[in-house]
Formats: sequence, structure tokens, C-alpha cells
Amino acid sequence: MAPSEMKGIDLVARVHHNRKVDFRKGLMQGYVDQLVAYHRPQRQAWMSKQEYDAYPLAVLVRHLKYMVEQRGFRTWEITLATTLLNTNSYEAEELASLYRRPGLVDLHI
Repeated sequence: MAPSEMKGIDLVARVHHNRKVDFRKGLMQGYVDQLVAYHRPQRQAWMSKQEYDAYPLAVLVRHLKYMVEQRGFRTWEITLATTLLNTNSYEAEELASLYRRPGLVDLHI
């Protein structure tokens, strides 16, 4: 179990620009909404073997894509990664609106 799971922490974040997201390969939850596994990378030199072994081999992550439309501006797509996996409890639109709220992180740290 990952330390974030042990502490009950969930994440909603933008997918890193270097991570290639292919919506044809995951377990589909809806249109441009899927479950994928992030596999544990190799241990870094600064991390102890005991600490590394405490992490799971893989973590399930939900990818979803939404369009940002703002009058007078070009429309663009944002792909989110989240640990909130239940599509019935956490709809894609709700997660997108959660991500768009400014200063939310500052309020909960």
C-alpha cells in the first residue's frame, strides 16, 4: 500500500506533458475516461530499499480528458490523472471543475 493510500490522500492533477496517454489502451469508463496502472519505477539511489519495498508494484489511476472553452480564446484539451476511481461517485465533469478551482490546494494543505 502506498503512503498516500495509507494516509487517505487522493489526487487530481494534470497529466505530465511527457507521459503519453492513449485512451485506446486502458479500461474504458466512458468516452475519454479510463483506468490505467502506473507501475513502480526503479529504485532511486537516494531511496532506501526498505522504503522502496513499501510502495506497491502498481497504482491504479484514472485518466480523463475535458475541453476548456473560454469565450474569446482558443479551445484546448486538458488530461487529468486522479486516484478517485469510482465513476459513479466522481463524475468527469465534477473532477474537471475541481481542478479548475484556483487556490484549492492552498486551502487544504
